[in-house]
Amino acid sequence: MMSTFSLVCTALLGYTGYTVYRDWAIYQHTWGFYKYANEHDPAGEAGMFDNGGAWKGPIYEAVDPAGNKHYILGNMHTLGRWYLKNLHRGLKPFLKNRGIENVYVEVGSWKGTIFLKAANMGMTGTEEVFGFDEHHFETKLMQSLAFDENFNGPDGQSKLSFWSLEDGTVRAMAEKHAQREVKLHVKGSCPNNHHSQRECRDAGFLWWGKCDLWSDVPESCKMQDWEKHMPTAAEMNKTYKEGKGTKTIFKRFQWTKDNLCPMGDCTICDRLHRFDIWLAYRNDHWATKLTHHTRQDPRPCLIVCGMSHVFKRGEKKFSVLTYLETAGWRITPLHGGLEIPALPVVTSDDGSTVAYM
Repeated sequence: MMSTFSLVCTALLGYTGYTVYRDWAIYQHTWGFYKYANEHDPAGEAGMFDNGGAWKGPIYEAVDPAGNKHYILGNMHTLGRWYLKNLHRGLKPFLKNRGIENVYVEVGSWKGTIFLKAANMGMTGTEEVFGFDEHHFETKLMQSLAFDENFNGPDGQSKLSFWSLEDGTVRAMAEKHAQREVKLHVKGSCPNNHHSQRECRDAGFLWWGKCDLWSDVPESCKMQDWEKHMPTAAEMNKTYKEGKGTKTIFKRFQWTKDNLCPMGDCTICDRLHRFDIWLAYRNDHWATKLTHHTRQDPRPCLIVCGMSHVFKRGEKKFSVLTYLETAGWRITPLHGGLEIPALPVVTSDDGSTVAYM
């Protein structure tokens, strides 16, 4: 029989091992995100709207069942730097002119959750700890708004309140629901040396198909050659930044939906089927939460979420826009887009002009 001391030590060692493994998996996923962000949203990229103009990307006017106006902004999660150089100059006056005091954001990382709480508590200085070292669009958005004196009241406290559209529990419930709905029949061994589907998921691979070779895939599956048929990530990001509309981005999503293998025939496609169900579960929760919150507090709010959530995918069109419309909301693209003012220009002593943030 093991002594109590031995049992405690064994439990502690087991938990420590799990924690190290989990943190390493998170690191792998986070590093991949940073690498992607650095490639598609480089720090040295010039601002596209230095001279001002209307950005006509995915921004919507949403009227709740009581007739109160709110706004939904779809984003590309990796374009945090671009947001700071461009969109935030237009978003700040947009919020002030419409009296928006509640901002709902899609916060997925633990660091983003901490920053969300810090922003609401008025913990100045935390923007350097939780904001500048993140490339997430939502984190940069909170950083640029939470500590802006233009949104402070007479007592110096921020007038803006930040809310998360979900928490880790909702994401976990969505994942379990998707796993029940779509079973993955993985065969063979993983090329990335993962020992289970859970390891693939924890390393950030389950949804995005990094371990797709760990299965028998039909030769007819078009997703094996998706790069030949869809706009590249660079093209999607460029289209989003330029504000030329959402057709190019949605064209990529729609091609995927139109060419998936039937559920149960292909592990690659089944992972994407599962991803759709995962998104739909979360979108349904968001719509319920927003409808309830805006009924309690009818003041205009801004809702910020990823582009995947505003795309009406498949026959059932499980986007957050659809769920809100089902709950009685009216949603239309914002007329005229979001106006971004030009950067201020100053003249230096030598007579040259310089635009600066």
